[in-house]
Amino acid sequence: MTKRPVYNHVLHDKAGKRIKTLSLDSPVWLKGEDTLLYRRDRAILRYDVETGLERTVWTASEPVDRVYYDYHAPTGRLVVVTQQENEQGELRGDLYLFERVTDYEPRGYRGLFFDSGRSSDPEPCSGACLDPDGRGYG
Repeated sequence: MTKRPVYNHVLHDKAGKRIKTLSLDSPVWLKGEDTLLYRRDRAILRYDVETGLERTVWTASEPVDRVYYDYHAPTGRLVVVTQQENEQGELRGDLYLFERVTDYEPRGYRGLFFDSGRSSDPEPCSGACLDPDGRGYG
């Protein structure tokens, strides 16, 4: 698995008091909540600032090389993409769609992406997974 950097982020309250240090990657705040959504290894997690609880939103059920996600704040939708590279450099990708971050079972599309060319650590769709109206998937 290609390791992406994980950074330590320090959360402070409004008065500047340190709340907690979290080791995470790609953090975003959930709209209208005091909750942080982020990636760690092959999982997407959420941290509730009010309760101090960290919960797993989604974890890859099999080994994967990369996990990307995109949270669409206006609709609350979440898309997770996994990629796995074989010995020949071919990429296979899966897609998981959540209507809400709190959904227990996303819609999963296994083997949706396949690229037979050599990869060079591709980047996710950078927000293009969902169109501006949140209708990127049906």
